[in-house]
Amino acid sequence: MNDTKGAAIVQDLGRRLLTDLSYALVECEDCGKVRRFGFEQLKTVQEYGAVTLGDFSSRAACIECRRFTQRRNVTIRPVWRCDTLSAVA
Repeated sequence: MNDTKGAAIVQDLGRRLLTDLSYALVECEDCGKVRRFGFEQLKTVQEYGAVTLGDFSSRAACIECRRFTQRRNVTIRPVWRCDTLSAVA
């Protein structure tokens, strides 16, 4: 089975800009803590140099577990602005 198409899709997602996100959920694989990064928080993350989802994922870590270990076992679940429901008046 050729997995190059799946790898290309993951790579393309890593290049997407954080400004395209509505929010992102960061879940720790070790302790289970889930943190929600809203749009305003993602703008703050960009000020520290993380512009793409790939940049953000390489820097994301659990706040609780970071105190005790240097591991970064987190899963990021992005929710894109185009995926959220829009209110119709």
